Amino acid sequence: MQDQLFNILDKLLITNKIRLNKEELKLQLLSHPSYPSLHALTGVLKHFGVPNLALQVPTDQDTLDQLPPTFIANLKGEKGMYLGLAEKKVGTINVYTDHKQVENMSNVSFFESWDGIIVAVEKDETVKDEKSTNSSKILQWVLICVGLGVGIAFLNKAFIFEGIHYFLSTVGLILGILIVGHSLGIESSSTASICNLSEKTSCDAVLNSKGAKLGGILTLSDASIIAFGSYVLVYCFALLSGIDISSVITSLSLLAVPFVLYSIYYQGVVLKKWCPLCLGIAAVILLQSAMVFITGNTTSFVSLSVEEISLYALSMLLIISLWFLIKSLLQKKVSLDALKIESNKFKRNFSIFNTLLKENDHVENDIQLPKEIVLGNRDAALEVVLVTSPLCYYCKDAHTDIENILKQSGNDIKVIVRFNVRVEDKEDQGFLVTSHLLHAYNTQGEVGCIKMMHEVYKHDVDLKQWLKQQNGFDADYTDVLTAQKEWCTRNNINFTPALYIQGNQYPREYDRNDLSLFIEDLIELENQTEAIEDSPIMTS
Repeated sequence: MQDQLFNILDKLLITNKIRLNKEELKLQLLSHPSYPSLHALTGVLKHFGVPNLALQVPTDQDTLDQLPPTFIANLKGEKGMYLGLAEKKVGTINVYTDHKQVENMSNVSFFESWDGIIVAVEKDETVKDEKSTNSSKILQWVLICVGLGVGIAFLNKAFIFEGIHYFLSTVGLILGILIVGHSLGIESSSTASICNLSEKTSCDAVLNSKGAKLGGILTLSDASIIAFGSYVLVYCFALLSGIDISSVITSLSLLAVPFVLYSIYYQGVVLKKWCPLCLGIAAVILLQSAMVFITGNTTSFVSLSVEEISLYALSMLLIISLWFLIKSLLQKKVSLDALKIESNKFKRNFSIFNTLLKENDHVENDIQLPKEIVLGNRDAALEVVLVTSPLCYYCKDAHTDIENILKQSGNDIKVIVRFNVRVEDKEDQGFLVTSHLLHAYNTQGEVGCIKMMHEVYKHDVDLKQWLKQQNGFDADYTDVLTAQKEWCTRNNINFTPALYIQGNQYPREYDRNDLSLFIEDLIELENQTEAIEDSPIMTS
């Protein structure tokens, strides 16, 4: 069953017209070190560059009127505090604890249960919309289209029983796919809502019970996929070959009825829990059986032929082989996803990252160069030094990573861009390009410099051609570049890109783009350290 915290976060983004990749969003949320918590929500939103605000406000009507139409609120329920998505209506509040599970509350009732803590977001046009690929939904629509197409083909040939039976088989196959998704934990939010309609409905209770396994081996989801998949495939074969399969289909439809009746009895009497998806499959089978009597095919099973039986046996064999192969791959995917979440939780542990950072080589930033490029907040407690070269291929991605960090926390971080280029030859391409970058920074400021860096560090840039397009200037930045080169030589920085945080080399165990996962913790740590050092006790 999908996590409710993810569902309300997803709905918050949808209502604010912010589209992110759902698979990546869920992975980042579940693997957040502080999950499940409010901090995990804000951390994930910040990771994706979504402007958000988490704060405590007065619980009164005036404050509510100023809040956005939807926001996540911390509420008190019968089982304690919980997070819900609050959607403002005229005089009432809809509180969602899932995509569809909603409670309508009056404003007064809402104020009584709300502690004033909220998380709100706003649409940022700089954040690119990312579409998530939901393969199960695509497959369901494909099956519906195929079901309609082949069903109509049978109906056009006046095969009413076959046409309707085939379409019902595609519906049963879709329900089987939903059951598989639920069993493996890769369901949609709509499926989760269906399975938990009331206290008497629980797909988990039914699907995990002993009665849900045939012979202790074949699960209900397996049986659904095999049965309806075989129906769909044999109909396609029959349409192509012209073989009449009404006899075998009639026989199988009638034979399935006792199993359906036992399933209903088991759910209602033994478990006293209902599985809506299982009941849907039962309804499909009963409708298929009813079609036998409605269309007058009750005696067709007596004319079973070897040809029909062989065709159906072939279809079933192919479906069984294909299904267990697919099921094995799905189970591996679920296991790998779970492993990835656990791995990310370990990887995102700030204590481990900070320990590795402190153990790395330390360099002193003992040079003061007024003309060198400093991005972000010059007075920030957290200092990052990026040693780079416009001729270095791998530096291109490093600049993208740093730019993303600046977008995320530009007001709380100072980024020094230091170049390691040849200074002996003033006609050297690296020297010329970095001189232009320094000139852009000192004449146009941070915005102009970043714009030029975009051009210089593009993967397909032709620097020779780029230099020809630039205007000349009289300023000389040899002293800056020479001092930066000497600093690199003195500290044995021979390769680019090199990244240093508070003078410590960035851990090799992490990718550079992982820095965005820890930037908030680093800022908080440095601010705390600075506050302690500035306290009266420390300064006395």
